[in-house]
Amino acid sequence: MNKTDFKKAIYSRLESTQDDIVLEIVYDILENGRPIQEHILKSESLKQAIDRVLDDINNGRLVTNHEANKEIDEWLNK
Repeated sequence: MNKTDFKKAIYSRLESTQDDIVLEIVYDILENGRPIQEHILKSESLKQAIDRVLDDINNGRLVTNHEANKEIDEWLNK
């Protein structure tokens, strides 16, 4: 893949992404020449994702790794 193809592929992915963190990381790399600054780790979208996970934990909407693997095995063997 040449440079033009890479740019087209990256632009296409950026246009279609809905992930704010991905956009922040790409912007940070292009702006500063290095990835993942501390402000990204404190971004609003990351805080919201953490809040959703904590809510799932607090409300018992999780399964153990063992339970998940068992469900996957059962599904694959149907």
